[in-house]
Amino acid sequence: MPNNYQAWRKKSEENLKWADDNLKAGNFPLVCYLAQQAVELLLKGYLYSQNKIPPKTHQLIRLAKFSEKLGLKIKGLLPKLAVLSEYYLESRYPDQLNVDLNDRRIAVEALEAARKIYKEIVRQLPKEAQS
Repeated sequence: MPNNYQAWRKKSEENLKWADDNLKAGNFPLVCYLAQQAVELLLKGYLYSQNKIPPKTHQLIRLAKFSEKLGLKIKGLLPKLAVLSEYYLESRYPDQLNVDLNDRRIAVEALEAARKIYKEIVRQLPKEAQS
């Protein structure tokens, strides 16, 4: 994927759409994973918008802390980021499961959190990336 933050934002939007589609289809663990991925992609896109190369990590808190140093204001979203960050491992690796992700309520909460974080980050992207 190019180091073009608009491409990262677009990929994030695709993941949100896929999460929504999978919620309707009842694929709840996949919704959690895609919600995490959508936020990860957008945080990395934000870093590229600041001419920084994102660290190679799936940890949303680490990406958020790096982004905060560059001006991203997301302090109130850190608890949601922490929960979504766990879904990367829990949705992919059975031995990492601390919670049963095959639960509609958890999937809905994950998708809602991802959408809220998405809106807040997009609001802070450079103007040309917001359209």
